[in-house]
Amino acid sequence: MGLLLIITNTQKLGCILFFIGCIPFLPIGFIGAFGARKHLNTIEEEKFLKQLDQ
Repeated sequence: MGLLLIITNTQKLGCILFFIGCIPFLPIGFIGAFGARKHLNTIEEEKFLKQLDQ
């Protein structure tokens, strides 16, 4: 579900749902959780840089 939301342009919500979905699968889920967290950081960084440009 989270991956589908990431693809359909609601990236922040999709990353959060994907991150939560990775929790039950602890050993392998860490890889997905780190990827989702990295993408959330990228979204926040882009948002911050847009605010600086204005």
